[in-house]
Amino acid sequence: MTTCGRPASQIMAFILMSSATLAVETPDSDGDSTLYALEVMFTIIFTIEVVVKVAAFGFVQHTNAYLRSAYNVVDFFVVVSSLLNLLITGVDLGALRWVARCKG
Repeated sequence: MTTCGRPASQIMAFILMSSATLAVETPDSDGDSTLYALEVMFTIIFTIEVVVKVAAFGFVQHTNAYLRSAYNVVDFFVVVSSLLNLLITGVDLGALRWVARCKG
């Protein structure tokens, strides 16, 4: 986490808002475009945070590098998981289903 007060408190506010969004989400809200838009927005914000921190501290090699902090390792894992989730949910699997049906 950054040691500067303002960016750290802004990121913490985004984390709280993101957590509240997750708490509101239910299995019935699967196609809710507002929740999806918020998920995309928070993923972009947290991805920018990771990129800025990596640019400032380095990725792994330096003493104070980004992945040398346990908090940042968790942060990186969550961001990569969120990006993969958006990638997977954004892919139309209809073509793959068609190929599976034709194979068989």
